[in-house]
Amino acid sequence: MFHAAAPPCPEYFFQHHIYITMDGKWFSIYPPGQATVLALALRFGLASFVEPACFALASASLGWMAHIFFRPWTARRLTLLFIACPLNWLLGASYMSHLTFLATFSVGLAFFTAQIVRFGSTLKGHVSDIIAGFCMAFAGLIRPQDFIIVSAMAGLTVLIVRPTCIPSLLGKAVWLLPGVVLPAVYQLLWNHHQYGSALALGYARGVSSVTPLLRPYFGFSPTFGPRDAAAITGWSLLRLNKCLLGWPSAFLLLPWVFWPGRIRRRNVAALLATGLLIGFYFFYFYYGAEYEARFYHPAVPLLLYLAVRGFDRITSILALVVRRIRHLEAGATARAIWVTLCAAAWLYCAAYYLPVYLWPKYSHDYEQASPVLHRLAEDAGLKRALVLVPSRDGGDFRYSSGFMWNDPRLAAPVIYARGLPGAPARLAAAFPKRTIYRFEPSPDWQGGRFDLIRQPAAR
Repeated sequence: MFHAAAPPCPEYFFQHHIYITMDGKWFSIYPPGQATVLALALRFGLASFVEPACFALASASLGWMAHIFFRPWTARRLTLLFIACPLNWLLGASYMSHLTFLATFSVGLAFFTAQIVRFGSTLKGHVSDIIAGFCMAFAGLIRPQDFIIVSAMAGLTVLIVRPTCIPSLLGKAVWLLPGVVLPAVYQLLWNHHQYGSALALGYARGVSSVTPLLRPYFGFSPTFGPRDAAAITGWSLLRLNKCLLGWPSAFLLLPWVFWPGRIRRRNVAALLATGLLIGFYFFYFYYGAEYEARFYHPAVPLLLYLAVRGFDRITSILALVVRRIRHLEAGATARAIWVTLCAAAWLYCAAYYLPVYLWPKYSHDYEQASPVLHRLAEDAGLKRALVLVPSRDGGDFRYSSGFMWNDPRLAAPVIYARGLPGAPARLAAAFPKRTIYRFEPSPDWQGGRFDLIRQPAAR
């Protein structure tokens, strides 16, 4: 489960973030949490349900906590906006780890909240704390960098909103530690098996790889300076502005939270915690700012809370104007205006943002990973085949279209390798029982043909 045996001719199976080490291991750069969840789901044929289930768990736990801390009308709207958030839909339709992280962390936070507000120092309360510790620690196995910054965001929020509760919370948090043990031991075992040291930093630090290494890192370098960081941050914020609600601009709601009128601690805490996350990832090098603003996903609940508060301020002003004209009841008027504004904005989302922008961009051939290649191989009836995937003419990531269908033991009916020079001869020697084809795609990668290169050696 920790790793697969390195494939023969490793240069032909090179994939970014999947390392083939000098000592014969083949594994992913990423921590073990998401892989463990997906592996368990694959065992029962439920892999495609993992992220939708995490979406539901995150929505339920965040919605429950919203009803604990806010008024029912605010909590219901916040939960509704979270469910309607296009960024959640996008991540929920993928196998990426962001929703898995948010689900496990928020479930843990909900159990910790339940201990504080309902169970107290009882057996149920201690059990709730242990479950909370396990969930939040497992979230650290999924996305350790997010675990660090989200924990800091939670601490900052408590410090601003209710600083007098900190000593009490620290005392209650002691009971989280028994739940942390199992995920911590699992991480140490993972590190030992992958890197030879239980205290390894992970992300392939200290690994000697036979294939090129592309490691994400924090900090500036000759290839990633402040100007690059500012550009990626700016583009990410512009994308977040739209994918938060699918409306032309969600950020226009935020100034209304703070002007005019009294500034609330909760609003300030939500804004500063979001800024902490954005500042944290400002220094994070990555080869692109893709999947809209996925690195800012932990801030989605906070931004939606601020959006609700901004809506409250706008609707209260409009309701005041309407009541002066029509003499209507205040609460009913505000609710009617809120529903009208949301309906108009979501009509834009349904008519343009989802079908015209989001779906065409991510439903097919995103980052050159297309289902067309494997579908054509199945339609052609290829068996015991090895397909060479070209990566010419700017198609550096085209191999992803085939690699994602390879199994770790390379035993599937069709496996895919990079179509590099010398591939047929070397791969024929390594896979003598497979027929080798070269895939020749159409210019738009919507079709193509399989050219026979070499038949299996006759016995």
